[in-house]
Amino acid sequence: MSVKLEDIEVSDPTHEYREYRQKVKKYISLFKFHIFDLDHPVNIINRYFVKVFCSYLKNKIHWLISQNFEESELMKQAGEFECEITHSLQKYIVKLQSCIRLMYAKCMNYQCFLEERDDFINLVTSLVFNEETLYKTIFQLYELTLISQKKILEGKLKDFCNVQPEDLGIQDKFCLNERTFDLQQKLFMDKQKKEIKNKETINKDNSTNSNSNRDSNINNNINVSALNNESDDIIIK
Repeated sequence: MSVKLEDIEVSDPTHEYREYRQKVKKYISLFKFHIFDLDHPVNIINRYFVKVFCSYLKNKIHWLISQNFEESELMKQAGEFECEITHSLQKYIVKLQSCIRLMYAKCMNYQCFLEERDDFINLVTSLVFNEETLYKTIFQLYELTLISQKKILEGKLKDFCNVQPEDLGIQDKFCLNERTFDLQQKLFMDKQKKEIKNKETINKDNSTNSNSNRDSNINNNINVSALNNESDDIIIK
C-alpha cells in the first residue's frame, strides 16, 4: 500500500510558536489598554496605594529634616529609609503583577506571563509611577542621601562656570559656541571657493576643447581645399 506525502499532515512547531507569539502580543496590547483605564480595579487600587504611600513618605521625610541631624547622620538615616521604601515598592510591584495575572488567568495562558514577565513587570512599574506625586516624593528622599555630593557638585560648578570647552581640549567643531560657528563658516566659504574654482576649471577646459576643435576643423577645411585644388590641377593636365 503506497502513501502519498501530501496526505500526511506534518505539524510545523516554528509556525505554531509564531502564531502563539502573535496571540501573546495581542493579549499584552489588550492588557495595556485595560489597566491604564481609570475605572480598572487595578488602577483604582494603585491610586489608593500611591496616595497612602506618598503620605507615609512625606511624614518620614519631614521627621528626618526636623530632627536636625548632622549631615553625615542625616544621609545615613535617609539612606536606610531609601533602601526600606525601595524594597517595599519592589514587593508591591511583584504582588500587583501577580494580582493582575490571577485576574486574567482565564483569558491569558500562565506561560504567557512567564515568557513576558519582564515586560509585565515594567508595565506595572510604569503604572505605579504614572502618578507624578510618587516620583516627586521619592526624589525628595533621594536628595537627602546626596547632600554631600550636591555640595561638591555646586562647588565644581562655581569653579568651572567660566571654563570654556576649548579649555578642556575639546575640538572647535564640538564646542558648540562661537568657535564652532566660525569654523563652520570657514568650512562653508572654503567649500564655496572650491566649487567656484571647479566650475572655472571646467569652463576653461571646455573653452580649450572648443578652440582645439575649431582649429582642427579649420585645418581640416584647409586640407580638403588643398586636395581639391590638386585634383583640379591633375584634371587640367
